[in-house]
Amino acid sequence: FSVNYRDRIATPASALFSFFVQRSVYAPIINAAPSAATIAAYYASPLFKPLTPVPASAVTAIVDARTQNLARQNLDGIDFDLGYRFAFADAAEIGVSGSYLLGFSQQITTSAPSFSVVDTVGYPVDLRLRGRATISESGLGAALFVNYVDGYRNQSSGTVRKVASWTTLDLQLSYRFGESRGALSGLSLSLSATNLLDADPPHLAYALGTLTIGYDAENASPLGRVIGFQVTKQW
Repeated sequence: FSVNYRDRIATPASALFSFFVQRSVYAPIINAAPSAATIAAYYASPLFKPLTPVPASAVTAIVDARTQNLARQNLDGIDFDLGYRFAFADAAEIGVSGSYLLGFSQQITTSAPSFSVVDTVGYPVDLRLRGRATISESGLGAALFVNYVDGYRNQSSGTVRKVASWTTLDLQLSYRFGESRGALSGLSLSLSATNLLDADPPHLAYALGTLTIGYDAENASPLGRVIGFQVTKQW
């Protein structure tokens, strides 16, 4: 696949510590010579919350890191699904599906240089896999899934740090009543567990503007094991 986005809403705040290191990339949102009136307007605003007691006279640059429309994002990659069904019980299958990103670049404005964001915190990783093994017999069904998110880099805190890969298991058990079961005909019961082994997401210090959280919401979930029970009826 190859997808080109324009004017996509995003926040540059995840690159807080890169603004002045990569000035050519973030130049469109950097005011390197703000006027005294502009600085005074910020300090006079009731919405301005200085994190440290910095006087207005010490401000030499202003960065607009608010959520905004980025000029362009280009996403290229491959989606795949491989499976093999074989004669065991009523039906059985093993397989794997996934996505591999060949590139993910973005531009702040049309005049700014393009830069890669794949495999960085807050953006998709280059490789995701989901393996599966399923079996069904006389209305009973079982499915086991293995999810893999590749490791990547955390650049949000100024120092590049490695983020570990993440592997989780999902399990689903089900039973479907036959058509000859009277009032129970068309009834299905399903018990599922997401992140069966309650694996913690990779810990990292994700500096999102003025907020720091301990995981990457783009590539992980803090919920842990989630168990669900579902009843469906067809007629």
